[in-house]
Amino acid sequence: MGAKNDIEKFAKLSPTMADLISKLSKDTELVSLLKEAKGKFDAVFILKALPYFVKYEEVYKMMAIYYGKTIEEIENEPTSDFIEQFKKMMEDDTFKSFFPPVKN
Repeated sequence: MGAKNDIEKFAKLSPTMADLISKLSKDTELVSLLKEAKGKFDAVFILKALPYFVKYEEVYKMMAIYYGKTIEEIENEPTSDFIEQFKKMMEDDTFKSFFPPVKN
């Protein structure tokens, strides 16, 4: 994907990401987990973080935008597909660049 496509996709994601970041930053357990991860969103981090993220409708909305699907499609996918897509999205360097670093 080129810069133009990435920028257009992330322009659509930005408002949802801002809302989610605002909510997640108030979750002290997740913030602690993020600090521990030090920016490395590997499989272990994703499995630990998933329960925190899926509490928020914004996650489903972000995934729908990211994958060009509806929220309903994301919510109704098999669990294994959801986890694999969440993992892929979290490992995307462009996606990660939109999240501010967690301060210690």
